[in-house]
Amino acid sequence: MSRAFVSCLLASAAVMPACVADHGDESYVILSNLAGEVDENNVVTFSANPEGPFVSTGFFPTDFGTASVGSLVESRIDAPDGKESERTVFISGANITATVSPVVVNSGGVISEVGAVEVFEYQISFGAFVRPNQGLSAVLYDVVPPPIFAQIAAKVTSAGGDSAFASVDTTTTLIGEYYGERLDSLPFNFPVVITTPVPAP
Repeated sequence: MSRAFVSCLLASAAVMPACVADHGDESYVILSNLAGEVDENNVVTFSANPEGPFVSTGFFPTDFGTASVGSLVESRIDAPDGKESERTVFISGANITATVSPVVVNSGGVISEVGAVEVFEYQISFGAFVRPNQGLSAVLYDVVPPPIFAQIAAKVTSAGGDSAFASVDTTTTLIGEYYGERLDSLPFNFPVVITTPVPAP
């Protein structure tokens, strides 16, 4: 198993210990990854609706370029009336571990595996926030960003066969700030499949 670390931040930052909030059950969590909805302008949007559609696995063709998700995030921090803004968690990015399987190749119905398991660890940067009292927010980010996606896609494409794919098991921990201190979310696992495009009929 090989292990690679990739920083997707423009500037490196020292890793601070996660601190604990002092109200509610002291956390915020990713509940699910939402299924995007296409509006009248053919733009994909995500709604912070806990009863809306979600995806359990993300499927992305190798020519897609990145694996983007819209995570439904819930705060479990309590706040009395008038104190909501003070107890909002401001999210600045995420630490992600992606465990990539060997490439599975289908050649005339014969299934084989190429390569070995590989693990990537990286940090991505983006901005979002989630309000207290079970507040919900749809947080958009690349769970497998372009530099990592390109490496995996290249292996899938070069594997040959009639079709091929690699499974990517991702674990995301959001990086937040609460009362000026760092507060990380609970880890969230999400499987991704990067596959050769389906030929047009």
